[in-house]
Amino acid sequence: IYRDKCLSVILTGMGSDGSHGAVHVKEKNGVVLIQDRHSCAVWGMPASVYKAGAYDMILDLEGLAKKIQEKIGQYELAIKVS
Repeated sequence: IYRDKCLSVILTGMGSDGSHGAVHVKEKNGVVLIQDRHSCAVWGMPASVYKAGAYDMILDLEGLAKKIQEKIGQYELAIKVS
């Protein structure tokens, strides 16, 4: 539905199910952000997305917060214009 307006954020955690969703988001030209290894309690979930190559940026928690705010602002502007 949201295609290039979809924003996915993969945070610390175990498992690899997030990589499946991230691949689908990237297939529709959405944005996938992953938490960096150093700020993760468990690098498992972000690592699985990293290994799949299904991400746009790797950021620490502060960087993630800033990028999420930036993307939301861009999406709101695109909605107002259209």
